Amino acid sequence: MFVIGLTGGIGTGKTHVSRLLEGLGAAIVNADLLGHEVYAPQSEGWRAVVDAFGDGIVADNCEIDRRALGGIVFSDPDALEQLNAIMHPRIYALAGQRLNSLAEQGGKNAVIEAAMLNEAKWPPLEDEVWVTVSTE
Repeated sequence: MFVIGLTGGIGTGKTHVSRLLEGLGAAIVNADLLGHEVYAPQSEGWRAVVDAFGDGIVADNCEIDRRALGGIVFSDPDALEQLNAIMHPRIYALAGQRLNSLAEQGGKNAVIEAAMLNEAKWPPLEDEVWVTVSTE
């Protein structure tokens, strides 16, 4: 299976490009959605994030309060590094599982849509990296 790693900054059109590729038959693996799976309430990833940042980041419905967590990690580079150390390996593992499953099902092409593809320093899952840019 041929895998494209699709990356780029916020608002540069990653989702638009992935939808175009999906329309051409590619399966999409979205790292943001995998991240939500990683910290689903009461999951192992959720527990790791709560253990690292405290119960104050847990909303009444037991989900991670992304605003509260963002307030911590975006004001402290060490905290952001700690969060990334928790999340990135788990997202990578899920992405690999999804790609393996797609390949086993006979998938021919897939796209990993990940804003932090290069920054995460994952061992390559993709055959080629595409970067979206916007001048607007």
